[in-house]
Amino acid sequence: MTVKEIFALRKQGHIEEAYDEIRRQYAAHKGHYTTLCMFWTASDVLRLRVQAGRIAEAVGIFKALLRLLPNVDDADGRAHTSMTAHALRLAQAAEGFGILSLVAQGGTSVLHPTCWQTYTSPSGVLQSPVAQRFVKKGFEELAAAPTLDNALVAVKLLEQSVAHAPNAPENAHYKQLINDIIQKQS
Repeated sequence: MTVKEIFALRKQGHIEEAYDEIRRQYAAHKGHYTTLCMFWTASDVLRLRVQAGRIAEAVGIFKALLRLLPNVDDADGRAHTSMTAHALRLAQAAEGFGILSLVAQGGTSVLHPTCWQTYTSPSGVLQSPVAQRFVKKGFEELAAAPTLDNALVAVKLLEQSVAHAPNAPENAHYKQLINDIIQKQS
């Protein structure tokens, strides 16, 4: 089966079959198109696993996608935006999976400039940028566990927010939360 046929299978909604086939092909050949197909098909499977409540599998797929992401041609930022959305999904569904721990492990590498753009959902509703929701979730985690280590990780999120959304009103609140935690620790 060709990569083009696997993409067609995926588009027809046969995601599990497409995933099984691309995994076989990707094990043998890690070319440009097999990498793209592997990323997008695994991304679909991750979404299915979360919907089915198979969270441990979804987290495993997410970690594999993180390793794959640097090899994906992502000039338009769609893969990074997808990963940011997956991280949010998992932070809400998975016990022990958090935005702050993700940022601590890999920095803010999933936050591509396109993640900061407002977009319209398929239903026509204007959505806030996925990166702003990612940062907000990270600061919710900080508020729930206000440790110095978490505050230092949250600084990276604040830097991203200030750089890409300098007029966001929540930035002042985020900065104050970090400062309060640091002052209490010192």
